[in-house]
Amino acid sequence: DRLPDKIREGIDRRYLSSVILLKETARTPEEAQRLKQLVFERLNSGGAQLEPQEMRNAIYDGPLNQLCIRLSKTSSLCRLWDIPEPEPEELAGGAASDARVQNEAFRRMEDVELVLRFFAYRQKHQLHRSGVPLSQYLDSFLRHGNTFGEALLEELAQIFTTTIGLAEAVFGERAFWLYRRRGRGERESWNWLSRPTTAVYDPMMLVLSRNLYRAEELRASAEQFQSAIELFYREHYETFGGRDVNPNTLREREGRFERFVEAVIART
Repeated sequence: DRLPDKIREGIDRRYLSSVILLKETARTPEEAQRLKQLVFERLNSGGAQLEPQEMRNAIYDGPLNQLCIRLSKTSSLCRLWDIPEPEPEELAGGAASDARVQNEAFRRMEDVELVLRFFAYRQKHQLHRSGVPLSQYLDSFLRHGNTFGEALLEELAQIFTTTIGLAEAVFGERAFWLYRRRGRGERESWNWLSRPTTAVYDPMMLVLSRNLYRAEELRASAEQFQSAIELFYREHYETFGGRDVNPNTLREREGRFERFVEAVIART
């Protein structure tokens, strides 16, 4: 009522549309949830379209989703994915800093998706059906994971924070970078792709999570790991250099990393 008349008139001409879903439109809670998702996806098809994790955050909020949001603030994850670390105010429940808001990965909730990927990837071979897009698998895993009990969620949180910290301690700031080949023949050269990639993140985090029982041994061998990793990527570039994400390739990446860890430990 304190705005100028012209502005008030402009606001009065605007309207908000709504879609009302009656309780009777679905026979079960699962069917009701899926109906909400369909409507949400339809409404989101125009304008500024949301990213997959933004959609999950809106549709599948719950205990596991909130855990992923909390763990996305882990310092090691932020540093390794070049995302500004949260200020104490944000950690206490306040707003994110301008630096974080301006970071594209933070805005798109990619940091939250990375946490979800870690949890989902640990059971991918058991739960992910062939032919189902990864995005849909993450949807279903989050939906199911929201039913996990508090004790299990805290156990998962401990596994994630310990694993991401171990990755940084053992492999340094380049933990999730790929040492890649450029060109062929006389023009061939090798250098680091100076940004993290999920082709490295997924299998490395999985293998490290399986070796937490000897975390101190891995930390003590950090120098040896960082010295050997370039040759490792050179020898297995065909496995890591492409965008192939079929089950056989994923298993091969895991196996390569597992054997790499064993080989380095054996030499130290």
